[in-house]
Amino acid sequence: MPFDTKRHGNNLHPSDKSGQPHKEPASGRTEELSTEKFCSTKPTVHWVSDGWTCMSWEGGDGQPGGYTVTNGQSAMFFDETGNMVFSTGVPGQSGCGGKLILNTGDQLQKANGTISIQATGAKDTEATPGKGGKTKSKESPAYSVYAEGGMNLEAQGDDCGIKGDNIIINAVKTLTLKAGEVINLEVGNGSGKINMYAGDITMDAEFLNKNINGREVSDGTGEVTTEQNKPGATTSINTSGSIVHDVQGNYTIKTKGHYNIVAAANLNMQSQLGGYSLKTLGPMYNNITGFKVDDIKGVPMPNVKTKAPATWDVKLGPTLGGQGWMMKSAMGFDLKFLKGDSKVQTAGVLDVTVAGTMTVKALSIFLN
Repeated sequence: MPFDTKRHGNNLHPSDKSGQPHKEPASGRTEELSTEKFCSTKPTVHWVSDGWTCMSWEGGDGQPGGYTVTNGQSAMFFDETGNMVFSTGVPGQSGCGGKLILNTGDQLQKANGTISIQATGAKDTEATPGKGGKTKSKESPAYSVYAEGGMNLEAQGDDCGIKGDNIIINAVKTLTLKAGEVINLEVGNGSGKINMYAGDITMDAEFLNKNINGREVSDGTGEVTTEQNKPGATTSINTSGSIVHDVQGNYTIKTKGHYNIVAAANLNMQSQLGGYSLKTLGPMYNNITGFKVDDIKGVPMPNVKTKAPATWDVKLGPTLGGQGWMMKSAMGFDLKFLKGDSKVQTAGVLDVTVAGTMTVKALSIFLN
């Protein structure tokens, strides 16, 4: 930055064109010259050459004073309180300069206190070619660090903060985030958005907890596989709403244990285009408190050359010491066969017991 005579006062012994410093006023200096004096005592000018001035001054109460070398634009300044200041500025007829350049070998900077760096950013812009032959301007970053080797940024025993409107971390190969205890990702105080784009995402965790108050959507998933190899592993879904599975292909459920379905209301099963098959190797029990209605319509088969199958075909296998078919009804029964022949055939004894009257009506009755 240019050396500000208004800020530091007119205590520089400016020189005229001959290179000689002006003389001090006979009445001495007054406080009205500046509210912020460059030095507290009268300075001693050591030399003035080629627009540069070197001077020093004594400190108060026997303390060390100050020392400076300046040309009005740039200055090297040692003040009375132990501060060392390097001030740079752009010359009046030049568009460049004003930079502080350190060209060293190894460099170690150790501060017993704090270090603060404030950069206001460059005023010039860098023009780069764009689409259609047009050039677009890109401002140089206010603060830039470039290392041709490894780089470490460490805050020992305290926080390390990075803040910016947009932060980009570009890892050419691998980006690793490590934390001793917890990693938190927060966007918009819980109302923001996180986007992840990757070809393969792998999560290896002991627990995975998700708290989603809105909606969870998986779109474009080719295959979903859940492998639970831990003995006793359980998958539970507890919802106060509904669960809908809309499957365009097959839906297969395999279990080596029990398969239980419990519904507080109706239990409906429909096969809109195909059939229904039930196969069990053990007993089957139906405990119905209400009514049961079987409405089997059958399917007309006019083009079948062989004998058409029965509308309801029941095959009962043998059992030891029991009956093939046993039915007990608290009320009577009514059997009507509207078309076709009927046949009752038994290999053993047929015992018919009627407590009341038995009426048999037929066009012909044959008894053997």
